[in-house]
Amino acid sequence: MTSRLISSMAAALIGLAPVEAAAQPITEAAVRAFVAGQEAAWNRRDLTGYFAGFSKDAVFVEQARTPAGGIIRYGSSDLAQARKQSTAFLARTQSLERSSITRVSIGPDGRGASVSTRKSTTLSRAGRTRIACAETLQTLRLDGARLRSLGQTETAVRCPPRR
Repeated sequence: MTSRLISSMAAALIGLAPVEAAAQPITEAAVRAFVAGQEAAWNRRDLTGYFAGFSKDAVFVEQARTPAGGIIRYGSSDLAQARKQSTAFLARTQSLERSSITRVSIGPDGRGASVSTRKSTTLSRAGRTRIACAETLQTLRLDGARLRSLGQTETAVRCPPRR
């Protein structure tokens, strides 16, 4: 082979590397790492890091489950609104989240997934501390080789009794 042909083949192979990396399907381990990274960024009060994991058109839904099991929807926000609300919230409240993944479902094409969590958040404001609980649902999608959340539905629920 000539050196010109070898150089052309090498350039072609180098050009294919990102395509091959993007073709890797989502794994449960990747989903779990994504959620752990979100939680760590939130607990560090790193909103830049936290919101970097969301797509530009992400939708955030806030709702609550009634004692009878019904849902009361409070509203929804886009990425900019959610970031603004989070900034205002963290300016006046200390927040520490602990979440537990309850379900991971990988789509048949391996490029999408949904993840459900149960979350307990310790909130401190003006010398008072309380615990709030929620169930969250996120839909994740591969964006190139990176996972991004298309949004999050957070349902406030009654906390389980303390033991």
